[in-house]
Amino acid sequence: MEPDVIAVEGTDTFGLLLTYANGEQRLYDMSPMLQYAYFAPLRDIDFFKKNAHPAYGTVSWGNRIDIAPEELYHNSTRLNYNK
Repeated sequence: MEPDVIAVEGTDTFGLLLTYANGEQRLYDMSPMLQYAYFAPLRDIDFFKKNAHPAYGTVSWGNRIDIAPEELYHNSTRLNYNK
């Protein structure tokens, strides 16, 4: 089971800077997912950045848009290596 996302920040390149409950910080590239209709509202960079928030251990943008926590964790790059 993956740790919960406790903080998220959207970047100008459709990245997600993720902070997990275990202290890990990871970067997820959301841009490949934007080709799918489900994620179409996120193509607006302002909406993407301003509305990303942690919810139920993952990231949500409201309006029923979220992403599987397994996808975020296993397909992101770890940024801190102090643990």
